[in-house]
Parts: sequence; structure tokens; C-alpha cells
Amino acid sequence: MIFQWFSSRAVRHANAACRHVRRMLNHQRDLLSPKAIQELTEALQDVRGAAAGGASTEALPKKMEDLDKVANKWLTPYPHATWRENVEVILVAVVVAVG
Repeated sequence: MIFQWFSSRAVRHANAACRHVRRMLNHQRDLLSPKAIQELTEALQDVRGAAAGGASTEALPKKMEDLDKVANKWLTPYPHATWRENVEVILVAVVVAVG
């Protein structure tokens, strides 16, 4: 898995997408139905399995596309995500500078 991560851009992209969807799922878990949680979890497992198993060049993008469809269906995007991320980075920098 580690070698694939270094050698394949698609695997790195798949891992980043899984991390992002998993984070949004954890934040919105109390708002989602059990069916939605199950579908998102299955889609995440499919992508991670395809990335870890060294899936073909056609299979991994297909699994990522399926994950994107399921995520867009059930998860609501954060409003002003770029502002939120920039404020978080600034706050971390201030804490490190003060420390």
C-alpha cells in the first residue's frame, strides 16, 4: 500500500477523497439516516479496497466516481469552506507562535 501511494497519483487522490468523505461523514453522522451511513461506509470501503488491492486503472476511478455520487447524494457541503480552513490555519499559526 505504501509503495502504491508513492508510485500512483490515483491512489493518493483516492486516499485524500476517502479522508475527506470520512471526515464529513463523522461530522454529519447525527444528521444522517442509517441507510445513508451504510451507503457511505460501503462506498468508502470499496474505494479503499480498490486502492489497497492495486486495482486496474479503470476500476479505481470508477469506484471514486461512485463514492462521489454517494457523497453528493447524502452529505451537505460546508458553507464558506475556504474561509473556515483559512481561519483554522491562522489560529494554529498563532498558537504555535505564542507557544
